[in-house]
Amino acid sequence: RIEIYRYRNMDNIQLSYTFDDECSGSGYSHLDISKNGEYIIAISNIPDLQIEFWNIKTQEKLSSANIPTDGLKFVSFSPTSHELFITANNNSIILWRVYYKFDQYFLTQTIHSLKQLRQIVTITFGENGKEIVYCNNFGELIVFDEQSASDDF
Repeated sequence: RIEIYRYRNMDNIQLSYTFDDECSGSGYSHLDISKNGEYIIAISNIPDLQIEFWNIKTQEKLSSANIPTDGLKFVSFSPTSHELFITANNNSIILWRVYYKFDQYFLTQTIHSLKQLRQIVTITFGENGKEIVYCNNFGELIVFDEQSASDDF
């Protein structure tokens, strides 16, 4: 079950949306709301291991895809588009794209395995959505864009 609350202050909290139908029975480990506030991306727990793309207003699951069996640690929408988001596990960054074709939503993924054997601790997009920023378990902060991505992967 997913619940979204809106609040003006801690004394005025109201339940705005509840997602019950089609929700993962195993619960969710991570989620993010798109910057336009219209979509949710959620990662379900074991045994389901799915990534799910939801419309907030209609409370409808628009698409889902299987994820690696070692799971995913993070999810982050691009600040510039609800059709682009990233996830990561220990040594891979996965770039996801949402597309709409024949009245249906689809999720595609591009997996980038890191050459260096250092675990990803956190990951997000840069402010303009053109860079990906992550930190590894050695405390290194790595920023790359499309031009430098081939050097880092």
